[in-house]
Amino acid sequence: MTRRVEAEDQGKRNERINEIIRAAYDIMGRKGFVNVSLADIAVEAGISKALLHYYFKDKDELVGEIYRYAMRQYLGTALSVLNAPLPLKERVDGLVESFYAFIQSDPQWFTVVMELTILGLRNPSRKEEIFSQHVFIRDLTADVFRKAKEEGEFSLRVNEDVVASIMLAMANGFAMSYAIARDATDIPEFFTYFKKMIMDLVGPEEESLPNRS
Repeated sequence: MTRRVEAEDQGKRNERINEIIRAAYDIMGRKGFVNVSLADIAVEAGISKALLHYYFKDKDELVGEIYRYAMRQYLGTALSVLNAPLPLKERVDGLVESFYAFIQSDPQWFTVVMELTILGLRNPSRKEEIFSQHVFIRDLTADVFRKAKEEGEFSLRVNEDVVASIMLAMANGFAMSYAIARDATDIPEFFTYFKKMIMDLVGPEEESLPNRS
């Protein structure tokens, strides 16, 4: 078998795997992980259960793949904003607004991520992966503040990792509220204060918050 044929075969295999993962993500968003069987996923993907078993032996093997797929969905949007050649405030505004636009376009995203996060934390073989993904996203966000500080755009009142962690916590809290009772959430007011709270952590070094350690 030539390398070209091998490459084509691997390309088709990867495409099939991606189709299965997308199908699993979609049906999990509608029904939840515990309510979905491999047979359900096979039907959603338009393949036989036997073929699905060829790629994934059970649902647990799919957990990590679905989680990575879900995180990549948002990271593509976030990175385009974080890496934009704009002042920090505009990037913070853009990141917050892009997050809201993202969960509006894909309302099931947060419920899938949270369900898989809980499943992963209860599974020793998946816990490290969940932790690594969280740290990766936090560090990406923190780097934006770190680089802007190094370039003299501003000074941080707290550590950049703390700022990034606060941003993630607030975003997750909003996403949960939106998923549970979106009509009861004052979205414009929330995002106004979200952005203000983050930028309030930016200021001259002499205004630094007291060390509580």
